[in-house]
Amino acid sequence: MAKPKQPADPKLARQTIRQARRKLPAPYRSAASAKICEAFAKLDAFESASSVAGFLAFDGEADPLGLMINAFTLGKDVFVPMVIEKSKPLMFAPWTPTTSMKKNRFGILEPDVPADQYVAGEALDFVVTPLVAFDANCHRIGVGGGFYDRTFAHLHSPKSDRSHSTQMVGFAFEMQRVDRIEPQEWDVKLDSVITEYKQYS
Repeated sequence: MAKPKQPADPKLARQTIRQARRKLPAPYRSAASAKICEAFAKLDAFESASSVAGFLAFDGEADPLGLMINAFTLGKDVFVPMVIEKSKPLMFAPWTPTTSMKKNRFGILEPDVPADQYVAGEALDFVVTPLVAFDANCHRIGVGGGFYDRTFAHLHSPKSDRSHSTQMVGFAFEMQRVDRIEPQEWDVKLDSVITEYKQYS
């Protein structure tokens, strides 16, 4: 699958890749997502995790639903992100294949569960991380709200041992890879990224 040419401006790169991703044929998107789910399921960090955060795909994203169902079947606690306020960290709501869903103010489906069931990012062992673009060094460009960077800012701490704390792994199509992303000081680097073709770490 051909990759779009990367514009120099990150905002323009975000727009270009999102547009190209939406144009991926549905059969390709489905088959590629299944391959990514299979690769994720083989990760030691996923196998050992008790709590796993996925996400509900939209805007043409690679879809981790198969991995989330797998995690639930294995007895793991599965969560999905909830936007509480634009300037606040994400919270994560419990999810199962039968959870009642509703649309939030952004038109994105989310679990219809009481807020007292939400957990913070620090409580998660493994985070299946959405992204718009990434590079081979596992730097990430998201949708632009900074939600994941705020939520997992604690991983920047010198005391944070990434091998024993929350593992963040990007879930993306290969066509979302760009040559280089210049990270900002607040950006949280991913532990790895998995596409339908390979794993970057």
